[in-house]
Amino acid sequence: MNKELINRTLRILEFGAASAVYRFPNEYEEITELISIYTKILNKPVKNKKPLNPDAVNVANYLAEKIITVKENLSLNPSLWVKDIDKAIRIDKVSKTDLINTIDWIYSDAGKFWIPNIMSGKKLREKYQTLAVQIATRESVNYVNRATEPTEDEWNSTDF
Repeated sequence: MNKELINRTLRILEFGAASAVYRFPNEYEEITELISIYTKILNKPVKNKKPLNPDAVNVANYLAEKIITVKENLSLNPSLWVKDIDKAIRIDKVSKTDLINTIDWIYSDAGKFWIPNIMSGKKLREKYQTLAVQIATRESVNYVNRATEPTEDEWNSTDF
């Protein structure tokens, strides 16, 4: 079917199917076929979309804000990330707070390696477990280092 025939069919739908026989008798069969296709499309019930998870929307927007702090001219669409972040929350059982804390860690000195690697909700979900292990490992190492470092009083002490 050519583009002109489709355009004519759309005009016929505007004016009514009865005018098809009168105006375009040679293409009657093709036009009636198109009309039946369009009618099926128009009468097709619309699926009820689930409402967006507000926590997933917040996390997606937060990630976008953090990315923009590094590279201002990027064209981001965080609404496309909501689905993956929602899966992380619902399926992977990761809390909004954990996701936000992970994003904060990525944009801290400790997690800078991850900044170019986590540029979407999909990547955040994919790499979350790895990030969680790294965060836990680095925090335990920092805790051990803090525990073994001398305090200021110990440094100033003259007792050797």
